[in-house]
Formats: sequence, structure tokens, C-alpha cells
Amino acid sequence: MKNVDPKTLKAAYSSIFKGEMGHIVMRDLKSWCHIADTSFTPGDPYVSAFNEGKRFVYLRICKMAKIDLDKLIAISDNRRSGEPDN
Repeated sequence: MKNVDPKTLKAAYSSIFKGEMGHIVMRDLKSWCHIADTSFTPGDPYVSAFNEGKRFVYLRICKMAKIDLDKLIAISDNRRSGEPDN
């Protein structure tokens, strides 16, 4: 991949993840990436490391798209209205 200007790259992340469809994806990834719970798996450092890698990717998306993680979690929790995470 050709080097992309950092501003262009951040704009690309924002355009993908800040819209309503992006929020749907981020809500789905929230539980899969261990954002609201621990990534640690007792007795299995490999699974713990794998889980932490997923968490890192989610946090990178938030950083690059300038998504407020606390706000995203609150929106997700409010929209769920008692429904379990998928």
C-alpha cells in the first residue's frame, strides 16, 4: 500500500466508522473485542494475548476515527434496552 497522508487516513477512518452504519459495526465489535470486560483468560496466556490484540484494534479504530469510546459505550448500552449483546 502506498503511504497515505495521516490526515487522509484519519478522514478515511472517520468516514467509515462515524456514521450510523459505523456505529452499528462498532457496537458489534465492542463485545467481541472485550471493550467492556476483561481480555484476560486465566491459565491461557495465548488466548489472553489474542483477546488483547482484538481490543487493541478496536481502540485504534476509535483513535483514528476520533470516536469517543465512553460516548459510544453509552449509546450502545442505551440502544440495547436490556437486549443481550450479540
